[in-house]
Amino acid sequence: MTSRQHYQAYASATQTVAKTKQIVLLYDATIRYLQQVKEAIAEKRIEDRYNLLLKASEIIFGLQSCLDFENGKDIARILYNFYSSIDSRIFSIHRTASSEMCDEVIAELK
Repeated sequence: MTSRQHYQAYASATQTVAKTKQIVLLYDATIRYLQQVKEAIAEKRIEDRYNLLLKASEIIFGLQSCLDFENGKDIARILYNFYSSIDSRIFSIHRTASSEMCDEVIAELK
């Protein structure tokens, strides 16, 4: 699927899927990518690991960029910090190839 197709799918979903369901789907996708990262680490597929971590990071960045600080106030700030922490650890997974860190991030997202 190309970037344009991804965008069209997300744009369509925003019109037909409830906001809370959208967030759950994005968390699920991030978890799925991180589980695939663990497989890539075990199989020493460095390029796949990188691409999957990039996809997970893009989702987290997207969630973070949609936060409404005016209406969300403290919750938005808490989520912003949470997403920053997750994204930082996603970068660390790439650097360290740590399956254990994948498990920790997956547990937090769940």
